[in-house]
Amino acid sequence: MDAVHRYLAGVRDRDWDLLDSACAPDIERRSPFSCEPAITGREAYVAFNANSIGAIASYRFEIRQLDYSADRRRAFVRGHEWVQYTPESPTLDWDMALWIDLGEADLIERIDVYIKLAEVFERPGRSRVG
Repeated sequence: MDAVHRYLAGVRDRDWDLLDSACAPDIERRSPFSCEPAITGREAYVAFNANSIGAIASYRFEIRQLDYSADRRRAFVRGHEWVQYTPESPTLDWDMALWIDLGEADLIERIDVYIKLAEVFERPGRSRVG
């Protein structure tokens, strides 16, 4: 299983050791939100996922497209994410994309996250935040 598939399976299954095995020591995750700083370093990135996704009552991620560049140094993932923060809260879902850069050791060096949040807030019965 290559690093991209280990990463996706690690997040999906909340398997932080598998996620760790896919990441370069100096991995950088760039947030979809400009107010959040980038997360740098494997330990910090795995902890971020364990503390965010790991704390969610129900989490699901479905891969809808996975493509690699010709040299297999970049991957593009288009997916859909479902999140239920607590057992009592509604399930939110959105389309998202990941742009993944792989280094010489075939480990993930950078992840850029893109989320279509407008879909979450513009549905009937939901009000727009802000």
